Amino acid sequence: MKKILIGSVVGALIMFIWSFLAWMVLPIHANTYTYTDKQDAIMKVLADNNLETGTYGMPSAPTKEEQMKIMESNVGKPGAALFYTKADPGMGGSMYAGGIIFNFIMVFAACILLINNMGGTFFSRWWMVMMIAVVIIFGVYMMQWNWMGNSWAYTRDFVLDCACGWAINGLWLAWWFGRK
Repeated sequence: MKKILIGSVVGALIMFIWSFLAWMVLPIHANTYTYTDKQDAIMKVLADNNLETGTYGMPSAPTKEEQMKIMESNVGKPGAALFYTKADPGMGGSMYAGGIIFNFIMVFAACILLINNMGGTFFSRWWMVMMIAVVIIFGVYMMQWNWMGNSWAYTRDFVLDCACGWAINGLWLAWWFGRK
């Protein structure tokens, strides 16, 4: 258990540092979100309509039946997905703590998988970690691109971030779980 906990704690820190680098230092997320000079007008409309915090797909309707009709009639017309926060929480301590905790849980899961592959080669252990990235990339980012219409820039940036983060973490975990 000690091996799993040490691997998880160090791996969580590696993922946290990687996330900082990917978002704040490297140009990976330079184009993830598109800027519009109309943002003040858009935000005012949202605030003036007293929109609650939530995720909105537009156009939409209150019932599944109405949603299907709108989907059919909206082919070829504009649509939007909106992640709206009524009060931006800022980048406070609880957000950083959550990041560390979520990273720990992800890496802990990888360690549980690796503990059963300690006898494999360095490459086989690294590749097992990369399979986690593959599941995330195709189960989340590519599915969102396919079904939700996320932009390619948004999708590409998150795919690159995920693949690089797990590749780096995989080096640590493959080495750590290969030690006797």
